[in-house]
Amino acid sequence: MLPVSVHGWATALLGSLDLGVSCLAAFLIHPRGFGRRDVFLAYAVGAVLGWFGWAIIVFGAFAGFLIGAAYRVGLVLAAPTGRRPTVVSVSLVAGTTLGVLLGMWTH
Repeated sequence: MLPVSVHGWATALLGSLDLGVSCLAAFLIHPRGFGRRDVFLAYAVGAVLGWFGWAIIVFGAFAGFLIGAAYRVGLVLAAPTGRRPTVVSVSLVAGTTLGVLLGMWTH
């Protein structure tokens, strides 16, 4: 059962396209920095966040990338030698969770 929303399916579809195409562009620019599965996840995340509106899409995506950036800075500070691959999808899901919680709280 889906939560009642003013925005609904149209915003969910546009949010999916918006976040998915943005992440696809990042993947095409730098394939080693952004994985193919992360792009597929971005389409789903955009739809989930889009259900709550454009402000939640921006908040959830920004929160996800901010969490990922903080994690990577922590890795560099902990062990500055060597390059460790990190997964974007974990931080993207964390940002989505925060966005959904904010969307449910504000609606």
